[in-house]
Amino acid sequence: MKTAGLGVSAFAVVATAGLALAQGGVGGLTAGGARIAGAPSATPEELLAAAFETLADVSADRRREAVACVLDAVAPMTDAETRRFAELVNEGAAGSVTADLQQEIDVLMATYPAITADLDACDPYARSVAEEFEDTARFALPVSLDVDRRATLTACLLAAVEPLPRPTRNRIAGLVRDTALYRDPADFEEVAMLAPDAARTIQACLDAADPFAQIAPFIEEGTSEPWTVTRSDAEIRLYNPEGAGAIRHYRLPIGDDTPLGERTISVVLDLPNGDANSHSGLLYAYAAPDSYYMFLVDGAGGAAVWQRTPDGVARVAAVSTEELPPGTAVRGREVELTVVERGGIADFYANGDFIGDLGFAEMGTGQVGIVAWGAGDYVFRGFLEGVVDENTPPPPPA
Repeated sequence: MKTAGLGVSAFAVVATAGLALAQGGVGGLTAGGARIAGAPSATPEELLAAAFETLADVSADRRREAVACVLDAVAPMTDAETRRFAELVNEGAAGSVTADLQQEIDVLMATYPAITADLDACDPYARSVAEEFEDTARFALPVSLDVDRRATLTACLLAAVEPLPRPTRNRIAGLVRDTALYRDPADFEEVAMLAPDAARTIQACLDAADPFAQIAPFIEEGTSEPWTVTRSDAEIRLYNPEGAGAIRHYRLPIGDDTPLGERTISVVLDLPNGDANSHSGLLYAYAAPDSYYMFLVDGAGGAAVWQRTPDGVARVAAVSTEELPPGTAVRGREVELTVVERGGIADFYANGDFIGDLGFAEMGTGQVGIVAWGAGDYVFRGFLEGVVDENTPPPPPA
């Protein structure tokens, strides 16, 4: 907030902008043409609104938001204290800056030291929560990604903080923006301290917006014959010009909080630039270099689950290998492959359409990731491992 060098500590948090104007000769505050400072009939909201009306360079919407924020911040006060606080702010903004006024506000704030930071978050000159989150989306996501993805992230972040009190909401918005801008984990640690549940939701928003947030740390760029791996802002590309049987995969580690048997794993990719022997998709139930499954599409538009064992790679007959639904089996089109776990059963979907399920012992276990198999040019556009949404529809009956 603009302090004009007044140095009035906690009082400055709310009233300094008005005080600064008062020092420039503002003679009083009016509401409907009448000064209301100290008026017995004025409510705390009216008193604060009159104080903030002196801020001609602040929009009316922002002034209203600041008043609401201050009222939320001083909620721990009694009704009498809230009214007196509003009167003090009003009198200070009207130019009545006295030692007695300063002493009274200091005593009042000393009774409620915890609200000082909340009041600071009510700065009428501060940016709105939406503006802060718009910047978060701009800083967190590459400029090459479309504006729709950034708008989705902004909406997700706004929804995450909506249940919180205004001051906490304002503080968190600034911290999340700083996290995206400066990549400083300490900023987000403060968010987690302020509101743990909101912090988890915010992290989920960020993970969902960045198509590779989870798996990117495990991607190794470079060339290792026959594979060349590159990563840009919007895609991961695995290129294999001639290794017909070569397999390359990247996978997530299993942590103590990995919800085995309750996961939904999805990948968005282009149909392979190759032929029926060019495959890419999801790595699933990985246990060892010779023990895992792959849910793949091929260059001809087929979808199937394959199993790797010490004896080699074989198609799992229990899952349909028919072409993808009409209109999706086209080279260059994006395909989303999804595995939804139901305990020891795994359901397989392509572009939201149920392909089949498996109930083998390995289902609901192991590491997951992305995989490419055979010669071809493979483009991945997103990967996500999460918990099964309670709204996920069950597969159709057999």
